[in-house]
Amino acid sequence: MSSPLVKLLGGLLIVLCLQAAATADSIDLNAVGVGARPMGMGRAYTAIADDANAVFANPAGLGTQKNWGLTSMTTKLLDRVEYKMAAAVYPTQYGTIGVGYLSATTPAGYLTTDQASLATASSISYGSSVMILSYGRDLSEVIKNSSSLGKMSVGANVKLISDNYSGVDSSAAGTSVDLGMIVRPTANLSGGFTLQNVGGSVNWKSGTKENLPTTGKLGAALNLEKASAAADIEFGGGNTLAHGGIEVRPMDMLALRAGVDQSKVSATDTALNLTYGVGVKTDGFSFDYAYRQDTTFNENSAYYFSISFQPVFKKAAPEVAVKIDNPVQPTVSETNSDGVFRVVKKTADKAIDKDILKYYE
Repeated sequence: MSSPLVKLLGGLLIVLCLQAAATADSIDLNAVGVGARPMGMGRAYTAIADDANAVFANPAGLGTQKNWGLTSMTTKLLDRVEYKMAAAVYPTQYGTIGVGYLSATTPAGYLTTDQASLATASSISYGSSVMILSYGRDLSEVIKNSSSLGKMSVGANVKLISDNYSGVDSSAAGTSVDLGMIVRPTANLSGGFTLQNVGGSVNWKSGTKENLPTTGKLGAALNLEKASAAADIEFGGGNTLAHGGIEVRPMDMLALRAGVDQSKVSATDTALNLTYGVGVKTDGFSFDYAYRQDTTFNENSAYYFSISFQPVFKKAAPEVAVKIDNPVQPTVSETNSDGVFRVVKKTADKAIDKDILKYYE
């Protein structure tokens, strides 16, 4: 009996497979980058992580988020790989929790033993997904008397990974852990650190085990009223990569972004790719767009779209104490010793002679 012949279509998750091509490592969906805002800044987000994108970039960023939020992202790679993301965060008195979901699906070929019957053969598709459970905590809520640790937040992710081929009996499952930390020495300066895929592996139904490469990121960010700048250094997997970006906010509802995203091409080669982005905010909704250039494979240059929501709570107007210099007293009636009945309205204004408003005889 002939073995089934799987004809792979060109471009099957090329950008992801480049990372794993030289080793037996499994594919990490985070390699594509998530969120249009981080992508517009060259994926330099480790020390920022101030929205729901923190679930993927640095879970420690959840620790300082005191409002719930939602985000989503979609893109298409090589005109065939559907890449989607969604995340939600919710603060509690014990820290902020988050959930995230990543998925990538693509046609993977046809199941046939005969090249001539390709048109009528059953199709095969490949899918990979990651479910993320995230938690972050601001240590100032736990350590009240520490001036150094009180400016630090920490976080962790537990990731549940699933890979499968539809049309053939082939699937895999795995787990991994992310760890993160953010330090804010001043109101405008922050530093971040993450370790991703600690102890991660994927086990295929056939018995094959693939490891998820552990990578680390060290980042710094400067946050001003109208602009932010960030830079990350990524290490692990045999390469050291740089990421950098800026965000300018000329008005409250508009953000302009640009960045440089260095990517791995092979075990020894890297490439610099430019990124651009824009964001619009209104009534709690954020609409973000980003474009990432791929200098080594132009067909892989892609557009990213995100829609996010974080409710805006208007602050109540502060109470204002009003001082009345001349308070008016209630109207009273009185009868003097001369037997004359008077209606009197008393006031602190000394200009009114004897405070008498009207007489009745």
